[in-house]
Amino acid sequence: MNFNNQYRPGAFGGLPVVTKNIIIINVIMFLLTQALLRTQQINLTDYLGLHYYLAPDFKPHQFVTYIFMHSTSDFSHILFNMLGVFIFGQVLEQIWGPKRYLIFYILTGLGAALAQYVIMHFEISGILDEVNRQIASPLMSAPERAELINQKYDFLNRNVIVGASGSLFGLLGAFGMIFPNRMLYLYFLFPIKAKWLVIGYGAIELFSGLRSNPGDNVAHFAHLGGLFVGVIIILIWRKNSSIFIKMNFIQKLKYNFQQQGILTQIIIANVAVFLTLNLVGNLSHLYLTPYVALPIGGYDFLLKFWTIFTYMFAHENLGHIFWNMVLFYFTSQVFFNILGQKKMLYVYVMSGLSGGALVLILGLLFPASFANSLLLGASAAVLGVGAVMAVYSPNYRVYLFGVVELPYKYFYLITFGVSTIIDLSVNTGGKLSHIGGALFGALYGYNLTKGVDIFNHNFLKNRKNNLKVASKNSNINDLGKKSYNSDQVMNEILDKISKSGYDSLTKKEKDELFKLSQKK
Repeated sequence: MNFNNQYRPGAFGGLPVVTKNIIIINVIMFLLTQALLRTQQINLTDYLGLHYYLAPDFKPHQFVTYIFMHSTSDFSHILFNMLGVFIFGQVLEQIWGPKRYLIFYILTGLGAALAQYVIMHFEISGILDEVNRQIASPLMSAPERAELINQKYDFLNRNVIVGASGSLFGLLGAFGMIFPNRMLYLYFLFPIKAKWLVIGYGAIELFSGLRSNPGDNVAHFAHLGGLFVGVIIILIWRKNSSIFIKMNFIQKLKYNFQQQGILTQIIIANVAVFLTLNLVGNLSHLYLTPYVALPIGGYDFLLKFWTIFTYMFAHENLGHIFWNMVLFYFTSQVFFNILGQKKMLYVYVMSGLSGGALVLILGLLFPASFANSLLLGASAAVLGVGAVMAVYSPNYRVYLFGVVELPYKYFYLITFGVSTIIDLSVNTGGKLSHIGGALFGALYGYNLTKGVDIFNHNFLKNRKNNLKVASKNSNINDLGKKSYNSDQVMNEILDKISKSGYDSLTKKEKDELFKLSQKK
């Protein structure tokens, strides 16, 4: 069967069921909104459009309903959105089936909403802080304060997101990835390959969003959010698609997580906890942080014993998690090159536990200095990972900001000094946990230089070594020699790295280091 005949957009009556119903629902909601607004002065957008989470009119269901609402003052908004769904949606639904297609459509709409939420937060937060400061001023009279509060809520309610554009951009991105060389006609006149159309539209939206024209009411970053989520979903579905077909949604999430390396799994866990704390807190006003952060300065931790572990995966502030994960990613690359990834989780957790334990002890000894505060963040664990390499391979060459070359030990000292030593009066508990995590990492790295790996340490080893066993089996001796030779080769390579840097290794030595590190 000819490809073009199979997937050419057809008449409305021949549309797949989900695509057809999406278009019908959007048109009905558009007409209903128009009718109620003109006859009853009821604006459905106030109830179904997505409001900012602090707005009085915000409701959780709006994350889904906004996808089916459109501007009543601009007919081209719904016209071009539904035309895009008509062209691309029916093709993708025929390939995926109705269930997967609907999931994709909703998820890309949610991704678009979250992306625009981030932009709205940065645009609105400064204004709200100033308004809240004026409201809290003792110089303001009660009537003035009430009027300002009403103006604040009116301002928040005016920030509304509507439209299927985010989901449409997700469909466009999926079409471009599945049929990258398929010829499309821009404005029905200009032929262009699908992949270039996707890239071009993405670039235009990014430029338009960054330009920030005051008269522009288009949610450009929502479009980019839908496009980005759509691309991510396609990449996930492409991987082991035959296995995915047999899995339900939870099994797919679990399978995807298990397929990642230790580094990715740790970052995913941190990001997942961060999003959960912020989304649940902002949407339902349920404060979950005390259930995952480590309480210090008293004995509350005995009732929340699990927090000695969970605190190292918990963040509330975007800047906090961003810089922790950037530093963790960088230091982990160095760790992997030398020691492999199997020890990563052990060092991360033990460094976090050491940092938490140090602060707990000091909190019990000096409770007044901590005033029942909470400890959270991955800093202690991350600095512990970095300390291992600073001690074990101090002369490994790295590039600060991608420009300045220096030994890793100096990079680590700079990082530790800036994050911990400077002004201990601020975030004292957090910085003390940094010291605890770094101490464990340094101890672990020091033992490695002495040929002792705490991770694999066997306390019966010395006793067993005193036993003299005679054997005629040459295979046992050969195995011992092979293990000894591997350790000797590894030590020689590491010595060379310490003296001359990683780049001084030959290709054979780099390959050997990689093979040996995977056995660690």
